[in-house]
Amino acid sequence: MGENNVKVVLITSTGSSEGKTLTSYKLGLASARARKRTLIIETDLRSPSLCQSLQVTSHGDANLEPLKYYGSLSECIHLVPEVENLYIVPSPGPILQYAAVMESSEMHRLLEDARQRF
Repeated sequence: MGENNVKVVLITSTGSSEGKTLTSYKLGLASARARKRTLIIETDLRSPSLCQSLQVTSHGDANLEPLKYYGSLSECIHLVPEVENLYIVPSPGPILQYAAVMESSEMHRLLEDARQRF
């Protein structure tokens, strides 16, 4: 077995306010503190990002052109300050056509790149 031991974790639920974001953040923090290069991708495109709690500001105009946002890795991936090994892709939401964005080639490229880099 090599070093390329990539884990992808999806956290979801059937309703709102069930702790998905908090659970994702806590799991990401634990992984980063265990010295694993970690990326959190906020994919609730119906809501604005909650990344301010990690001291990261989401891209202001990303909801106007979400495919361009996801297509530019240098713009959408942010280093979380004061937490070594933790990065986040804030949600550009709210977006009306969120299903189309989730199925886009830009999102697929982001996920493939994330698997290689994190």
